[in-house]
Amino acid sequence: MTSWNYRRVGGIDWSQGSSGPFQHLLRLSQQEVLALRKDGRMERVCKIAGHGVHLQLLEQSVQGPRLLITSLQEDAVEVARLAVAQFLDKSSALVIPLHPVDMHALWFRRRTLLEKLEEESGCRIVLEYKSKKDGKDMSWKQDSVHLLGDQAAQSRAVQLLAPCCTQSVLPHGSMVSIIQSERNSPMQSFDQVIRGMNISLSENATVATRTGCKGVAAPLNCIVTGLGYVPSFEQGAFFAMRVRQVDLDRGLRGGTRIGISSVPLSTPIPSTLQKTAGSMWVIGRGESCAPATVEAEVSQLDMSAAYFDNLQVGEEIGIFVTRQHGALVIWRRRSNEENWELLVQWDAHIDNTNGVYAILELSGRLLEVELVQRQPPEDQIALYEQQRQEAVVGVAEEVAGDGGSSALDPAAAPASELADIPAAESVAFNRARRQHVRFSDWPDHD
Repeated sequence: MTSWNYRRVGGIDWSQGSSGPFQHLLRLSQQEVLALRKDGRMERVCKIAGHGVHLQLLEQSVQGPRLLITSLQEDAVEVARLAVAQFLDKSSALVIPLHPVDMHALWFRRRTLLEKLEEESGCRIVLEYKSKKDGKDMSWKQDSVHLLGDQAAQSRAVQLLAPCCTQSVLPHGSMVSIIQSERNSPMQSFDQVIRGMNISLSENATVATRTGCKGVAAPLNCIVTGLGYVPSFEQGAFFAMRVRQVDLDRGLRGGTRIGISSVPLSTPIPSTLQKTAGSMWVIGRGESCAPATVEAEVSQLDMSAAYFDNLQVGEEIGIFVTRQHGALVIWRRRSNEENWELLVQWDAHIDNTNGVYAILELSGRLLEVELVQRQPPEDQIALYEQQRQEAVVGVAEEVAGDGGSSALDPAAAPASELADIPAAESVAFNRARRQHVRFSDWPDHD
């Protein structure tokens, strides 16, 4: 008689004498059975869970349809159970409104295009086609797409769907869009749609975390943007973030960068903010980058003080864009302290006429940050205005040249002597700015 060294249960091989594979039963509705059978979704769940996970539909049970999850590892069974729940639970889906034109195109390509997008993204895509096909119904019925899966899969699905959804839509009762981030309300959270695939958000979208990049020296696709414009105050636009986690991996070579734009971020999302311009001002990791329309001396300044990866857990960073001059001022507040201290000032000439929008790249030591509601520090703003006035006076003295009352008081100088002040003001002010940055607590960095 032949002796077998293993058995096969639920599609899993296991050796004799062992306690057997781990299993879990899930009750399903008939609709959920049909959803899992479609487009190789069970195979994708098995791939997500790994470790030889096997899924088996038991449709003849007297207690109704069930799904049997089997694996040699208990944690793999739990991963598969959560993945199945994400595929089936519409209440946890990311819902994005669509224009009827885009919905019409997707609906008639759902058996080809959507199957391909599901396979590439790992996300279940469900179309909710509510608008009247004949166009005669004038009542509001918002079409939408539901993305079911983990946050990385949802982000990939957004990137893949974006080229197929080119029509702008004003969502009814929602503030998310697949094309461009929100522009009509103040920022209180991060955008759940317009973000990199390696960014995970908390339930209320106020906490952003870099995920899926462990061991990667220079992470990409770690960009997140605020939902709405940066809150506006009398002196300018201001928002703050608190550091919740840092990455202590010494092999990390990426950097934390902050971007300010005069228009909301839109798809396709860049993989990094490094050397990114367009309509965006970017600062971080000792570099700055401004749009091509800004003067060359502004976009090529020495930004060695613009390094945010030395922030510690519990510390806060405040970003301020002045209303009058469009300067960017960044402060740091240490844990358990009330006072802000200056990190960097940049006379960037940001267009703050109609509001500005915040973009963040978490490719450096800052692993997790939280948006916090703060008022702009009035004492630091007053100090900034004083320094700026001193810089303007210094420029006036250089322009006057020969001394006299105009050399001491720019308001008393002839108009002809002050004609060159605006052009020279940025250079002079940033020269003065370098006297106020802190270098004492910098770590060594590339």
